Amino acid sequence: APASAGLLPPSAREAPVRRPQTDRQRLALPSGSGAHAQAGGAGGPSASVSVLVGAPKANTTQPDIVEGGAVYRCGWPATQCRQIPFDNTNNRKIKVNGTREPIEFKTSQWFGATVKAHKEKVVACAPLYHWRTLKDSPEKDPVGTCYVAIQNFSAYAEYSPCRNSNADPEGQGFCQAGFSLDFYKNGDLIVGGPGSFYWQGQVITASIADIIANYSFKDILRKLAREKQTGVAPPSYDDNYMGKLCSVSIKLVAGVPRGAQNFGYVSIINSSDLTFIQNFTGEQMASYFGYTVAVSDVNNDGLDDILVGAPLFMEREFESKPKEVGQVYLYLQESAFLFRDAQILTGTEVFGRFGSAITHLGDLNQDGYNDIAIGAPFAGEDRRGKVLIYNGYSNGLKTNPSQVLNGAWASQSMPSGFGFTLRGDSDVDKNDYPDLIVGAFGAGKAVVYRARPVVTVNAQLILNPTIVNPDNKTCQLPGSQLLVACFTVRVCAEFEGQSISDEIVLKGELQLDSLKQKGAVKRTLFFDYHQSHHYFSIVMERQKQLHCQDFLVYLRVTILA
Repeated sequence: APASAGLLPPSAREAPVRRPQTDRQRLALPSGSGAHAQAGGAGGPSASVSVLVGAPKANTTQPDIVEGGAVYRCGWPATQCRQIPFDNTNNRKIKVNGTREPIEFKTSQWFGATVKAHKEKVVACAPLYHWRTLKDSPEKDPVGTCYVAIQNFSAYAEYSPCRNSNADPEGQGFCQAGFSLDFYKNGDLIVGGPGSFYWQGQVITASIADIIANYSFKDILRKLAREKQTGVAPPSYDDNYMGKLCSVSIKLVAGVPRGAQNFGYVSIINSSDLTFIQNFTGEQMASYFGYTVAVSDVNNDGLDDILVGAPLFMEREFESKPKEVGQVYLYLQESAFLFRDAQILTGTEVFGRFGSAITHLGDLNQDGYNDIAIGAPFAGEDRRGKVLIYNGYSNGLKTNPSQVLNGAWASQSMPSGFGFTLRGDSDVDKNDYPDLIVGAFGAGKAVVYRARPVVTVNAQLILNPTIVNPDNKTCQLPGSQLLVACFTVRVCAEFEGQSISDEIVLKGELQLDSLKQKGAVKRTLFFDYHQSHHYFSIVMERQKQLHCQDFLVYLRVTILA
């Protein structure tokens, strides 16, 4: 299943001018990799960059495992993607009444449903991995498991924090660890398990170094001494689904889409002891507020801001015909844990699931503020899916998207889901500009959009003299004895930009007497061309240096009868 790539151009502004460029590339995934691809991140050593793509329904060479899932590493520039050998083994087995039976079940485990990279650490999870908690019972529990790779994929370890021998039905049997995944900024791992404790959900944190040091293929129930977990809450918190998460400096944010009596809420959690600091609650029941959470310093004031998706939000303009359009909430942090009232972005397409995915992009248009991508995976023509780009500014996000990326695959047996997963702020092509990775699970594809360099041009127009006397006729028209009044139009420009050539060519157009109605006689013409408009080019050889070009203009002579 090949994966295509395109451009993520920055938005244009009136002044200075920012000119986007176009580009398109492709990633090539092996055929038969499954119909559910998810965007991962850039990983590998600093000298090279890879794009990691999860394919949770892929078949691999694991014996007796059907659709166990896989993670592919796609080199850049675009090359053939290769499977990462996180796990090549069959199900572990035990003897039960003299017969060897599996104690774990990797078929349809959805390995690759979540993929995250932090520097040279890569973690991928299988939230539907099942475990036989009691050896003498055939029942199996979806505890979930994750695999860690370090040192450029030279060492691997498994981490399944909910796997145990405790058959307590109120415990972690339905944990689904790895349903969501992130890293603290120091590299420690954060795992979400939405099914623990009768679907109350929980958050688990651990050090990658501890996972590697304590891993044993045989002693798979070994617990980490410094592992931290949120515990069980009163029964009123059942079916809350806490587990969607992302890190905020030394704190973390967890979404609870069915909490607060199904209004949903998001919690800020202290990383040191996993205690709850602050909540944000949704405004509409069953909107799935907290299904997605993201963090970005949108207004670049040094404080992390929080974005929350509610993809099932219904717009009730007419109570008899509510429209499910989805919403995204932005909470700007003004001081430590003091947030403004939410800025709300609302989807425009019914059942588009706007807000299903949110990612921090970085500063695409180089205006000093961070930009955001929001997925609407079932929007657009034939439900092809869309990703909407919103530019940041001093007071949040601009209300209209600067760009809309459209999926290329029409709905077949299932929608392509373009925009269901997003990964931003990864410089895939090493040009010092952030790129975007988009997953399209129904099409089995991942798309890389590359941001190209932004050129900022400051231009000015200078007239000499500024006031023209029509009786002061000092210029002689070529090929005649006719004298005309004339003046000089000087165009000056300078440019700057990051990771761009020292020489660029500025192309422009000059229009004289532009306020005249179309078809009216122009009063001024270019001296050399006898036209009222002229296309020109200026070769600019150095950044932040003024380059100028002069054009002689004359007043048209009116001959009275």
